[in-house]
Amino acid sequence: MEKIIVAIDAGHGGKDPGAIGISKVQEKDITFKISKQLEHTLNKSKLFKVVMIRNGNYYVPISKRTKIAKKNHANVLISIHTNSSANSKTSGLSIWVLSKRKINSEVLYWPKKNIKNKKNSDKDQYNKHKKNAKNRIKSEFLDFQSHYVQKSGYIIATNIIKELKHVKNLHKTQYPKNANFGILKSPYFPSILIETGFISNQLDEKKLKNKSYQKIIANSIYRGLKKYFFENFKKIYKKGFKN
Repeated sequence: MEKIIVAIDAGHGGKDPGAIGISKVQEKDITFKISKQLEHTLNKSKLFKVVMIRNGNYYVPISKRTKIAKKNHANVLISIHTNSSANSKTSGLSIWVLSKRKINSEVLYWPKKNIKNKKNSDKDQYNKHKKNAKNRIKSEFLDFQSHYVQKSGYIIATNIIKELKHVKNLHKTQYPKNANFGILKSPYFPSILIETGFISNQLDEKKLKNKSYQKIIANSIYRGLKKYFFENFKKIYKKGFKN
């Protein structure tokens, strides 16, 4: 049976340190350590296969991150980050998914960026209409797929939140929040961004630097993913599978 491909995106990296903690720890280092722990946890399972967006301390542009996931046929993308606030008392974890407005804008933009502007001639008139027809069909399919991806992402994020709230207080809400972050914009697979805590909060930062706590975060994400994909695959395969 084919495995579920999970693209793990360790936020920031290289020249982009991300947020800086109270003890001067950099977000890029925390996100990488949690991402590697998540990779280890998922790869032990018979259900998942991991693709690391970055596998070291180097910078990857946002647009390239989603392209790497798509190229590797990712079924879901998990982007790991830490949060920061001017108020050092602010703490907690949050999960973000793509807003409906953003997914609609991506669908509307696709035909425009795939149709070249050029002068028409009698000779290429037929090809133009044929191409436009194909683009309309592809745009309609992309619209259907994008809304499916958005719905799936919300359900996956909800499952992960249910696991994480047992080990970490949630920031403001227990539901996934909507955002227009670039890493979430792909219409080809569900994308989830997890803010694992506030690096600007002394207690959060201390936990996030702890290897055991990083493992707890990774295990919670794993259980959330497993619940979603295992339940969906049980509907398809009669015999199912373990782990």
